[in-house]
Amino acid sequence: MPKLTLEQKRRETLRRQLYGREDTAFKTPKNSTIKSSAQPAANVKTYSLSDYQPSTPNSELLTSNYLTHDLSKVLIFSVLAIGAQFILFFLLQHNLVKLAF
Repeated sequence: MPKLTLEQKRRETLRRQLYGREDTAFKTPKNSTIKSSAQPAANVKTYSLSDYQPSTPNSELLTSNYLTHDLSKVLIFSVLAIGAQFILFFLLQHNLVKLAF
């Protein structure tokens, strides 16, 4: 199996995602020979996983917007729940509501 560069691997992955299978138009014929060497070519840059950062400033901004929205929902519902408990407490203390315990 010949060694593939990172760009070739990405192209193959994208093709599989787009077409759902390996398309015969993009396959190399079996009778063609592919030269492979143990060392990468001088003009091909090799990459490691540490070269890529998964988050971008834009995605961090979106994440912080979602977190802010979620936090505001939690605060609103918790204030409503605590408020309902206080109202029930005062209604029970003044005998305006009778609950059978």
